[in-house]
Amino acid sequence: MKYNIIYSKIKGLEDKEKFALERVIENQFPKIKRMIAGDCTLKVKIKTSKKVRGANIKDKIFIIKYILQTQGKKFTTKSKDTKEAADYDITKAAHKEMNHLFNYIKHTYKPQDKNKKKFSLKKFLIEE
Repeated sequence: MKYNIIYSKIKGLEDKEKFALERVIENQFPKIKRMIAGDCTLKVKIKTSKKVRGANIKDKIFIIKYILQTQGKKFTTKSKDTKEAADYDITKAAHKEMNHLFNYIKHTYKPQDKNKKKFSLKKFLIEE
């Protein structure tokens, strides 16, 4: 199934990194889509920076930002703390930020499934 996902600054990534990022987002995005009624668009912004350790060892640090636009609201996951948002592994960084977005939406919207009546033992015993 095709979703409205827009990637920016993805040209700086290698093919393996692009594939891993797209796989994580396409697996996790349907969970968020189910909680939101109506159309939504996910924008993914990727920032990479290189950190030099030792003589010639260069590591890429990935910082990912998600912007989810719904009909009435806009959700962003820009974390001020780079320890939470950034990681050397692109799949870990994508998962961290996707979980952050999922929890943010979960606390903002109440899922429609929670409106079901809860089972109460007292009510069950009184009815009989």
